[in-house]
Amino acid sequence: MIYNEKMLALDEQIDCLLTAIEESASCLDYRLAQASLQKDAQGSRLKQHFQQKKDAYEAVLAYGEYAPGFSKTRQEVLSAKRELDLYPPVAQFRQAETQLQSLLDEIGQTLAQHIDEKIKVDAGNPFFTEGSHQESCGGKCHGS
Repeated sequence: MIYNEKMLALDEQIDCLLTAIEESASCLDYRLAQASLQKDAQGSRLKQHFQQKKDAYEAVLAYGEYAPGFSKTRQEVLSAKRELDLYPPVAQFRQAETQLQSLLDEIGQTLAQHIDEKIKVDAGNPFFTEGSHQESCGGKCHGS
């Protein structure tokens, strides 16, 4: 790839976009929730407990419902998962993560649609809706 003035300008626009994303409310919320969760001892215990139950479930999963204790093991992993998911710092982190992912999906979709409306973008979110919202970038990169 040959770097010319256009490529350098594009590189500057990418830096601008990254800065806008990093300064967005979605990214800031994500980082705060992530830091809070990393410091949370109860969250770590719940995650470890869930992982142990999940490992136990996966060990009997190959044998299916005929394995001794399959139903009990399945219930335990579901219960541990629910307990982890409902723990407020985990729920806040997941919500912030989903919000940031939606912003990134929207940016990817907008870029692809700008080039060609037939380009398919795997957003990874079945609830992702098409459409562009110029305020996603905070208006900082327009016309730079």
